[in-house]
Amino acid sequence: MKRVKVLLLAAAFLFAVGATASAQNAETDIFGIELGQVIGYNFDNDNEEVGVGQLMGIHFGMTEDMEVGFVFISGEGGVNPDMPDFSLVRMTYFLQEMFGFQLSTGSSGGNVAGGLGVFSTPIRREFNDVLTTSLRLSVDYLMDDVTTAIDEGILALSITGKIAF
Repeated sequence: MKRVKVLLLAAAFLFAVGATASAQNAETDIFGIELGQVIGYNFDNDNEEVGVGQLMGIHFGMTEDMEVGFVFISGEGGVNPDMPDFSLVRMTYFLQEMFGFQLSTGSSGGNVAGGLGVFSTPIRREFNDVLTTSLRLSVDYLMDDVTTAIDEGILALSITGKIAF
């Protein structure tokens, strides 16, 4: 129960900071595509091992500081994979031009899935205010079944490239 309180307090802090942050420019004005790799430590499996997967995202710009998109993680196959497949709807909020948080919900193997994470964009280039390319580093806590205990998720690190219009 203590972990739940800490997680809720951290989420409330992120939302409070986000509400007071000045408007920044999101990477995607209209449409963007994100591709990359994910590595995650699964706390739920009996052997608690590291799993890998590929990430593909399609993002749409909503406001100057928010994007909404569809993110698909293709994990390892098998009966009890260390990195399962995810199909998520992700809301990305930019606190600053190169830092923000993301909230995800969707499905994984027929279960309701979700996640919360932070990201940094250390490399970002804009071409004539039309095209944006970026490299993103993310840390997410993903749950492939939200009905289980909160400490049975996946701590996922990802590196992705993005091109957006």
